[in-house]
Amino acid sequence: MLLSSFCITFATKIQALRVMNYRKIIILLIFSFLLPTLLSAQGMQRKVSFMVIDNEDNSPLTDFTATLMTSDSTIVRTMVQKRDTTQVIWGWGYASIPFTGKGKFILKITSLGYETLFTDFEVKSNRQAEINLRTLRMTSEINMLDEVTVTGTKIKMVLKGDTVVYNADAFRLAEGSMLDALIAKFPGAEMNNDGEIKINGRKIESLLVDGKDFFAGDPKAALKNLPAYTVNKVKVFDRDGKNTEMMGRDMGDRQYVMDVRLKKEYQKGIMGNFRIGGGTDNRFLVDGMLRMSHGKSTLGITARANNVNTVDLPEGIPMTSQMIQSLSTPSGVNTNRSYGLSFSHGEFRDPFFITLSSTLSHNNAMNESWTSSQTYLKGGDTYGRSSNSSGNRNINWNNNILFIASPKGLNYHGNISFGHTSAKSLGNSMSANFDQDPSTYTDILQEVFVHPEKYRAQTLNMQKTANESLSHGNSGNALITGNIKVGSDMITTAMTMSHSHRHNDRFSLNDFRYPKTDMRDFRHEYTQAPSNSTSINTKAGFNYALGRHSIQADYDFSYNYNSNENMLYRLDRLAQDDSITLDMLPSAREVIKNVIDNANSYNYDSRSYTHQIGLTLKWIPIENKKQIAGTGFKPTSGDLTFELSLPLEWEKRDMNYFRQKTSRVDQHNLFFNPQLRINYRLNNSDRMTFLLLHADINTSAPDMLSLIDYRDDSNPLNVRLGNPDLKNSRMYHLNVVANNIWNKSKTNLNFSANYSRSDNQMAYSMVYDKETGVQTTRPVNVNGNWNAGVNISFGRGEGIMMGKKDILSFKNDISYNYRHSVDMTSVAGMSESQENTVNNSSINDNLSVTCKVGAESEVSLHASGTYNHTTGNRTDFQTIHAGDYSFGASATLSLPWKFELTTDLTNFSHRGYSASEMNTDQLVWNATLNKSLMKGALVFSLRGADLLGQLKNQQFTVNEQGRTETFNNVIPRYVMLSATYRFNKMPKKKNRGGIQIFGW
Repeated sequence: MLLSSFCITFATKIQALRVMNYRKIIILLIFSFLLPTLLSAQGMQRKVSFMVIDNEDNSPLTDFTATLMTSDSTIVRTMVQKRDTTQVIWGWGYASIPFTGKGKFILKITSLGYETLFTDFEVKSNRQAEINLRTLRMTSEINMLDEVTVTGTKIKMVLKGDTVVYNADAFRLAEGSMLDALIAKFPGAEMNNDGEIKINGRKIESLLVDGKDFFAGDPKAALKNLPAYTVNKVKVFDRDGKNTEMMGRDMGDRQYVMDVRLKKEYQKGIMGNFRIGGGTDNRFLVDGMLRMSHGKSTLGITARANNVNTVDLPEGIPMTSQMIQSLSTPSGVNTNRSYGLSFSHGEFRDPFFITLSSTLSHNNAMNESWTSSQTYLKGGDTYGRSSNSSGNRNINWNNNILFIASPKGLNYHGNISFGHTSAKSLGNSMSANFDQDPSTYTDILQEVFVHPEKYRAQTLNMQKTANESLSHGNSGNALITGNIKVGSDMITTAMTMSHSHRHNDRFSLNDFRYPKTDMRDFRHEYTQAPSNSTSINTKAGFNYALGRHSIQADYDFSYNYNSNENMLYRLDRLAQDDSITLDMLPSAREVIKNVIDNANSYNYDSRSYTHQIGLTLKWIPIENKKQIAGTGFKPTSGDLTFELSLPLEWEKRDMNYFRQKTSRVDQHNLFFNPQLRINYRLNNSDRMTFLLLHADINTSAPDMLSLIDYRDDSNPLNVRLGNPDLKNSRMYHLNVVANNIWNKSKTNLNFSANYSRSDNQMAYSMVYDKETGVQTTRPVNVNGNWNAGVNISFGRGEGIMMGKKDILSFKNDISYNYRHSVDMTSVAGMSESQENTVNNSSINDNLSVTCKVGAESEVSLHASGTYNHTTGNRTDFQTIHAGDYSFGASATLSLPWKFELTTDLTNFSHRGYSASEMNTDQLVWNATLNKSLMKGALVFSLRGADLLGQLKNQQFTVNEQGRTETFNNVIPRYVMLSATYRFNKMPKKKNRGGIQIFGW
């Protein structure tokens, strides 16, 4: 109706203008948009882009002369590229020459010591803004000059065009450090324990080793297995995708890439790194990495086993608050084993490359946690205490095949993955809820179960649980894309298929008690929960070039199918049930059908069909043009890109659901989710600037399972309801990112801000029974939720002059976040629900200062703090002032007799928490003593972790329904002695015609 009314109103206004009908207006608008571009295309300036590399070692050439000629050898332009000139050479070493006109051309490349190279190309269309010749390989001449070794100063970071280059040797690391410790030292770098890396606030989308995927789809394999001593330089840059290379213009497939370049002696041949260690409290560590490279092929083998959680924390750098918090995922004490195999052939810039990888990981975790919670309620809050202990075993086997084939005018990309997972867990927990704050009671949780009569007046409920679960599953995914160049335009096709199957079995013993009413509810349960899912997606599109601008039209079809069961059996209802044995089933499986809990057992299958038509307009008013400047070319402006996406999506979905009775959901939805993205980049020899503005509107339908009218009281303390009246929600997002790096001072300044707001956001209303502590939740739509945040980081990585040396560097990261949260809560017996609003403000700051001491030592000071201020709209809401802060020092020192000491001492403090146990001070001290032998091939390390035995892990969260304070167990202190052996073997040199050539 709304769309119809708009169309009628619009048509009426057009008729009132008495000028022309709407068809002519639309044609005129399109024509006026295209005409300037089409006219300028007739004599537009184009550019031919290329990269010149050595055919033997694939290194970019920095000294060459490029001459552009017409087919009759008439010279159009000549460019001379000199060493250390950064105006033309960018991320992968690309260069470009501007020219005008159509027809056939010849590009001639000459370089001292190389054979002259000729390359032909043709411009067929006026709409071709760029011709990308990709990689041009130059072959060495027979008479080569002797090698010359050039030694330079150890500059940490330098800008080369749009590339940030980090010099690995300039960063002081402890012996035995891996790649993750090196990256953590980079100015502007951030990492989390999932392997995600951010440089200057931007996420790294692809991590490469010598231009190749070390383990496709698994950056942690490189971060944890590649020794830092093998790294020469690390380059970070925007890499144009294969579509951009093929079309010679921006096709929107640019990636932010980190390429780890190894030292020359490790690029070819065989490289190995093996370590073994043992320590107190049964701690052990074994790991190894073997990398074999020959020609364009590389084989990598990795193996790791330890029970010191090194899979999560970088070694050799100071421990911070963020690192301690990351120990909670996974939490506890973990025994990790992982094995990996990877093979790659070719590099991304080659016409064909392929990467195959297989990883097998096994994790055993012993987790313990203690939680203090507070639930906000009208008329008085309630409080909870709980403790949990569990043992978990997880096995994951993942395989990946990645290939790209890009013959002339075509681009094929494939990514196929499949894997198997299995898991087993055993756990015990106990909890209690109170109508008074129990923070003054010592060991209240233990006391209330030993002497329940003492706390009967304030205890709402108590629960003890023992559980065991088993699960296993298989999954597979395949993505195939094919893009075809048609003149200046491109046809795009893609298909994605995925399938997964998973089976879950769970046994549990639950003992519920309600002291005020002397009620007791014992349950022995067995749950079967198999699930299947299948999805298919196909996509086709056409990209129409308008000079450097473009219009992209797409059609996308998706099909998704899900099937799930959740069958709950009450084993306590069997005549001879053994309430002590957790996982015992009757010998006659038919017997358990008589004790099925029909009210809490269900199954469903759902389907969705989605059709999407998309139109994307890309406008590039400013492009990084070049002009002749003496013998070279230099940028005169940056890149400015506007990209507007206008997708229209129609979705049909249905669900058949059975829980005692059959229910069905049928829905048709029409979504319009526009996006606007504005990018600006400026790269020159002085600085690099990156600006991004991203705004979008996202409308989504609620999960179909939430639309079923059901009641689930399988956990009598947490009853769940469905809501058939849920509406679609709409989210508004705005993100701004600004980065600046100054080459001369090696200073970086990063700014980011975000804002989001939601309409009809799905939340869970809660009704709390203050007599029993039972809470009933139901999904509802709420309005008024929004949040905003700002982050500013500033650092100088090269050092501040003190005397005649750059010895002092620093970085500081400060952020502020505000969240306005709305939810619905009520107390059983009250006629009205209460809209609960909580305003949570938090500010965080991290500062570190590093000072060089002599040539081989450095000392760092670091401090961080987080402050949370929370208010609510209730008159009885107690304002929260809570936070954490830490300060300390770390050092890497060179000692006599070639010993090395790495140590850090940090004090962690927590204040403002309701549970007194959470308000603690922890002084954490770690130290490692290293000794190198056999010219560094053998390294002995003596490591002491948490030598004072004070390390703890605790988190604090607050939202509109309450706050939670959680403590998790960590690895106890230990001392470990380890030995590391490393080697590399270069290929043998063979003499052919007086030339030394590497071979096997």
